[in-house]
Amino acid sequence: MRKNPLSKNLSRKRSVRPEKKQQLSRDAHADMVFELMRPVVHMIAGALGRNSEVVLHDFRNPSASVIEIAGTLSKREVGAPVNDINRWLLSHGRDVRVKTEKFVRTKRGRTMRTSTVLFRDDTGKAFGALCFNIDVTEMLSAARMIAEIAGSDELAPATPKLVDDIAYVVKAVVAAEEARLGRRLNITNRSDRLHVMRALRDQGVFTLKRAVPRLAEHFEISRATVYSYLSELKATDGAET
Repeated sequence: MRKNPLSKNLSRKRSVRPEKKQQLSRDAHADMVFELMRPVVHMIAGALGRNSEVVLHDFRNPSASVIEIAGTLSKREVGAPVNDINRWLLSHGRDVRVKTEKFVRTKRGRTMRTSTVLFRDDTGKAFGALCFNIDVTEMLSAARMIAEIAGSDELAPATPKLVDDIAYVVKAVVAAEEARLGRRLNITNRSDRLHVMRALRDQGVFTLKRAVPRLAEHFEISRATVYSYLSELKATDGAET
């Protein structure tokens, strides 16, 4: 009996590749985790109080990673993107970069203590995160005032070390460039530093927020020097075309 070619095509369409099945399974798992965590976001924010913010991120959509948020410290809403560093990392096929606890300074000059819990799939790749932000500005001021009244420097809180993950991005770009060149790059050497600046520019690092001052601080050079490197690169590119 002759087989119906139409049924053969249909069975071929129904078959799903193993890697596709695995991805569908991971997506289903991620969706389940996020649905379970949505009410937890508001529960934790309620327990921490008005000076807190709890954010649930879905890294599968970096441009709109915030899927649940309680609190208004960062003035973000559902649909807001992941921060610029992690957006760069995700767009370049890298894992997100977070530190368990760190201090950051907001545009309004407030000091926030942040902590993050990552959700990872069976391959170890982070697909989401639960982030806690607490405004500790008044707490630090109160602690300093208590130490001053008590006349004890030991009671005074240490100045929080602010973290900028631009260093991680630079390290990643330099490592990739060294692997491509097959040699180590000496950042103190002007020629190699110019090479690094070209790699950073070509990888889109200068599109990050406040890239120039952040890179200037990282390399311990002036902003003017960074701009001069960029101008030199632009002139070199023009000469090569």
